[in-house]
Amino acid sequence: MSSVSLICPDASPELVLASAHRPHLVRFYGGGGNAEAVVAAASLAAAIQVASERLAAAGVSVAEVIRDDQSGDISMLTSDSAPVVAITASELLQPPIDSSVERACVELKRGELASLVALFSPAGETATA
Repeated sequence: MSSVSLICPDASPELVLASAHRPHLVRFYGGGGNAEAVVAAASLAAAIQVASERLAAAGVSVAEVIRDDQSGDISMLTSDSAPVVAITASELLQPPIDSSVERACVELKRGELASLVALFSPAGETATA
């Protein structure tokens, strides 16, 4: 088993703590550096747990962990420097919600899909669920 080197020069504790409770995205990479999956996690700890479990289940060894001091992004690399995981802090999107979306969500809770389908149908078409 290879040892993991942590590259995190001069990361301020304030930056680490401020980032820790924000939502994070975990990107998993396969051969060729292509993203295979993206998982949203509620916190940095949850993101690290998800990454740890998935890599262990896949039998993937991490040789290097790199943290960008400016962004707080964390990258995990194999022994040949191929990326296997990237963890990035994210903002929750909280746009103003249109009344049509609110109505569709209320109806969805009742098991009715027509209003939801109508949101994604071209204007003028009637949607059937």
